[in-house]
Amino acid sequence: LEGKVQAQRRAIDKLQRENQALREVRRSKDDAIQRLLNDLQVVEARASQDCRAAKTPATSMESDKNWYHRELFGVQARNRKMKEILLVKEESEQQLWALMRHCLDD
Repeated sequence: LEGKVQAQRRAIDKLQRENQALREVRRSKDDAIQRLLNDLQVVEARASQDCRAAKTPATSMESDKNWYHRELFGVQARNRKMKEILLVKEESEQQLWALMRHCLDD
């Protein structure tokens, strides 16, 4: 009986260490996601300022003609950043599932 209790304690200690490791991985992934989101906001703000600063009455007509292309470029840039964020989240999720499978197999 005491052997089972010791084995359970060791298993609990191991799971607690692995849980702490998972928390650290999640925290680092969350930090990476937050940095990417902040970068995206900075890029969008800068692009918006550039568009407003560049538009004058003389260039208004040309600017209106190119509006679609500017918007498309902005959407594509946001899409790339969101894909990066998604990849980080998917990688994190895969790591968590692998660790859970490993813990359950032991």
